[in-house]
Amino acid sequence: GDRTEALIRNGKKVITIDLNPLSRTAQKATITIVDDIVRAMPLLTKAIKKFKGYDKGLLRNTIKRYDNKKTLKEYLAYILQNLS
Repeated sequence: GDRTEALIRNGKKVITIDLNPLSRTAQKATITIVDDIVRAMPLLTKAIKKFKGYDKGLLRNTIKRYDNKKTLKEYLAYILQNLS
């Protein structure tokens, strides 16, 4: 959490992979992938290769519009729904 906050304060974008959507790191990151690192890394690598040829302006705009808090709320709602 502390390192993520420091990076964000310094204008960096932080992508984190975390099993816990309630962790400080997950909450403070620019983009949080809630998953296991072993499963997430191959999928992330594949996505990066897919987006490599995309227009940089479009990609920057997508990142600007991305709402990590909203995504985490949706993920938590999904977890709660599947607990019953």
